[in-house]
Amino acid sequence: MPSAKELRKTLKAQLGTAKNPAAFFTLGILQDANTINPGLSIQDVGDFGLPLSPRDAQVIINASSKAPVGTSHETIVNEGEHKIWEIDASRLKFRNPMWQGLIANILASTLAGLGIRDALQNYEAEPYKLILYETGAMFKPHRL
Repeated sequence: MPSAKELRKTLKAQLGTAKNPAAFFTLGILQDANTINPGLSIQDVGDFGLPLSPRDAQVIINASSKAPVGTSHETIVNEGEHKIWEIDASRLKFRNPMWQGLIANILASTLAGLGIRDALQNYEAEPYKLILYETGAMFKPHRL
């Protein structure tokens, strides 16, 4: 997987070739997204449906690592009362074919919204990590 520095360099080079105005973000509403269960399977842990039961959430936490928290200048792991957990994507599988179709539709819609619909064959959506937030872990909204 390329580093963040390599991705920024590639993105900058690609954007530098743009000849026409284009969107740099896109958004949308997925009507049926909350009705499709991804069929989450975690290697050496088991299969899980959504919404997670408290028992299943605890099983996932027990198989997880503490997730680092990024500040504006550094990334740290809070060793105190930690409520954010992660599992690397290499341990994840999504078994529901309808979920795969949903992700493909999101990718196609995103590329169309960015004005690069013709580039669909050059991109694919891949999971990065599974992040599990315990109750009370999100004290501020995410911001870019």
